[in-house]
Amino acid sequence: MSCSLFCKLAFLLRQKFSAFGNDVSITVRCLKVLVRAIDVSSVMKNSQEMVRASLLPLFNNIAEDLNQTVQNLEQRRYSNIKGTLQRGTTSLAYIHMVLLPVLSSLLDHLGKNNYGVDVFENEIQLAGYKILNALWIMGTKGRQFVDREWIIDELNRHRPLVGDCLSSFASCFPVAFFEPEFNGNNKNASNVSQLSPEAHDVMTNISRTIPNLKKLIADIEEHADSQVKYEDAPYVVEVILPCLCSYLSYWWSMGPEKVKQITEPQITNVTANHMNSVLGSVLKLINNNIDAIEAPWMKRIAALISLLQHGFENNEDLIAVNAFGIVLNLDTEAKHSLIVTDSTRMIDPHRKSSVMNTIDSSSGPYLPLSFISITTAT
Repeated sequence: MSCSLFCKLAFLLRQKFSAFGNDVSITVRCLKVLVRAIDVSSVMKNSQEMVRASLLPLFNNIAEDLNQTVQNLEQRRYSNIKGTLQRGTTSLAYIHMVLLPVLSSLLDHLGKNNYGVDVFENEIQLAGYKILNALWIMGTKGRQFVDREWIIDELNRHRPLVGDCLSSFASCFPVAFFEPEFNGNNKNASNVSQLSPEAHDVMTNISRTIPNLKKLIADIEEHADSQVKYEDAPYVVEVILPCLCSYLSYWWSMGPEKVKQITEPQITNVTANHMNSVLGSVLKLINNNIDAIEAPWMKRIAALISLLQHGFENNEDLIAVNAFGIVLNLDTEAKHSLIVTDSTRMIDPHRKSSVMNTIDSSSGPYLPLSFISITTAT
């Protein structure tokens, strides 16, 4: 019942978006609450009619709207982007106000309850690839396609929401999309390229758009080592890192360090070294921007470190990270903290050296993960 109601309300809002007016935000909140009540696993196993009639069209509609929006951006169809022509589901207003918040809640629900394996099969898995491709392009390249200031401002303002969606997607999608070389070993990887000629084109586009894991981590390391500022490439912090951290946290538990049975085929190569490298890059990015006057993204970057920390269970595979010229060791008891932000304002640049010297030398060259703490003004 809750699944049917959720899908019908989402479909109605999609079809009559302009008619909802000021009630759009209330409807979106209702959808975000409804999705938490859906037992997706039971629906997938016991009601294939519901899957065909509701869930599959839902994912296909999301994929269609996102990809059409990307095409509008690439071809500079400003009237469609603004929603003054055709249906409003390809307008940035609909994408940012409705589709992305609802999609993020849906994917969060799938990830937290381990429903991704049940949901993303065959046609729905194909729709998932379409969603991934469109979100990645919107988040990393969206503003490169247009020259209208209001569109660029809208894309910049809502870029973190795209990153949240990608992070949620990475936490529930049962195929290691950054490591397609292992798809043949993954029993959950449907042979989607054989579903239709369109599906083959989708997978070809995915291979061109989504980078390989090794290249992605290497690019982030290079970005952090180059000491560039956040403003030079904001999508790295707001889009790529959330997705990558969630991906590493999800797949590490199925990687070679956790799966000891030699007979089981390898479906991912994620190891503690990958998480170590990304964590070090995150800390370097913080160091590169610690003298910024305004940096609200610092709040979000703390959650990325939390994702990596939660990837390790029962204090296993503790890692040390070189950052700020010191070593970060996760097994050290938390005794100190470096306050990075106060609300959205960064540390006074003149205090940077004194803050960096607040590390108690008596604890040795090690710091706990909590040495980066985000606080609010009191």
